[in-house]
Amino acid sequence: MHLRAIIFACAFIAGAGTAFANPAAAPPAIDLGLWQWTTTVLSGARSPTPAQMAQLPESVRAAVKEHARTAMQPRTSQGCLTEAKLRTGFNLVHRALDRCSFRVNASSPTAFDELSTCHTEYFGDILSHITFSVADRATLHGTIEVHSTRDAAPEIIKLEGKHVGADCGRVTP
Repeated sequence: MHLRAIIFACAFIAGAGTAFANPAAAPPAIDLGLWQWTTTVLSGARSPTPAQMAQLPESVRAAVKEHARTAMQPRTSQGCLTEAKLRTGFNLVHRALDRCSFRVNASSPTAFDELSTCHTEYFGDILSHITFSVADRATLHGTIEVHSTRDAAPEIIKLEGKHVGADCGRVTP
């Protein structure tokens, strides 16, 4: 279901909290400040079944319908990358999801690899694997692979990040 992918992808830089598997690992060599993220679902986006929709609260149902309608269109969001976030890791999961665990498999000045697992009421267990490479201090390219216990095929999402500027303005870390 595409909403689970949006939860992961749009919140890519929403908050700190990931525990590095290796605390001595170097964080990615990227600029701090305002970043713009574009995510595009490449494969696996499906609309929920009528039975799945019936289980959702009305507020969630409306969001799922909208996301299903625009599933394969690129989505853009912004996030503020601070020194603290860079040192503690990226939290890929929206703060509204609970019962989540995170693990950074690898982090270096040129690459990043993280796994997260969440247990959700409506979408089952969700496993997200994100990898990205650092093209230069202001450009990232990556992939997010999202698996759910309720869907057979994973969603594959392309991630592009571009540094916008040092001032985050009203965008909060």
